Amino acid sequence: MRKLVLVMVLAAASFGAGAEPRYAVLSLLSDRLAIITHETTTGSHIDRNRRESMPIPGNLLDKNMVLDLDDALRAAGVKSGAVLLFTSDAAIFSRQAQLLDDANGTAQLLEAVRPVLKGVDATHLVLATKYRHDARLKVADGYVGSGSLDGLGFYIDRTYEPLRTGTIGATPGFLAAFTYYKLALIDLSTGHVVREVPVFASESRLGTEGESGDPWDSMSVEDKAAILARLLRAETPQAVARLLGS
Repeated sequence: MRKLVLVMVLAAASFGAGAEPRYAVLSLLSDRLAIITHETTTGSHIDRNRRESMPIPGNLLDKNMVLDLDDALRAAGVKSGAVLLFTSDAAIFSRQAQLLDDANGTAQLLEAVRPVLKGVDATHLVLATKYRHDARLKVADGYVGSGSLDGLGFYIDRTYEPLRTGTIGATPGFLAAFTYYKLALIDLSTGHVVREVPVFASESRLGTEGESGDPWDSMSVEDKAAILARLLRAETPQAVARLLGS
């Protein structure tokens, strides 16, 4: 009998060790858009860009992002669907902003997120959060930009003149959509941050002649929303694969 019990215990332990992780996914990217306007300065490393923010009704891009994360997990070989989580709790987004430059920010942010995880049947959380990094906006000539960026938004430069455009009717300046975020894999049983993967992506449009000639008008409202969603969807599969060590 003792031998039978031992075999059963070992079998149960073996099954538990080999069980597939169960994932929950949560995005904290789209409470608001950052609108960064480049300000020309000389002889200074201080970030003097003009910064504004624009609320996103319903945090719509976060709803899209958790679907993208679920698709990316499946593409990476995860068989069971993830638990899709969502929050618009202003206190959580405020805490994220406070921890943006903290090297241990993800682990601390987990405490603010715990109420969202209540009753969730998952072993691991894939968390998408804003990430701050030097501005590097992709244009035809390479990468340009000044200051720092974080989260989702748009960078406006009204003075930039490309070395070559190949575009008749282009005016000085460009508008770039950017997605600067970080994915974190967190073991929910311990709160340990297993791995983090930063993601920086951008897409730009040159200013064109029109009613105003302003780069901000080079994209419609619908184009602005679509380009951010496209950047997130394009970058997420590779980032998730790296997050899982694939």
